[in-house]
Amino acid sequence: MSQRESATNGDQFHHCALIHETPEQYLGGVISLIDHGLAEGAPVIVAVPPERVELIGSRLNGQRASVQFVDMRELGRNPAWIIPAMQRRLQGNPSEHAYVVCE
Repeated sequence: MSQRESATNGDQFHHCALIHETPEQYLGGVISLIDHGLAEGAPVIVAVPPERVELIGSRLNGQRASVQFVDMRELGRNPAWIIPAMQRRLQGNPSEHAYVVCE
């Protein structure tokens, strides 16, 4: 498994891509990102297909309610909806950072 990262000017946006070969690597990378965001007290949004929601949610050790899950099958039907939907979910949140998983 590897991560590729990029950032824009001033590190206002930080993007990581999770490259994985196995379901275990995928789950390990996603859970690690979620745990990091929750430990920081930042909002965490996970936009994945419904079958992944249960898989990911079952590994959150009682913290599932702290994560916002979004059905990416529905949201992703129109890719132009994705970023505005994430922005709406983050409005009014005082945190400097947000952790978002999109698949």
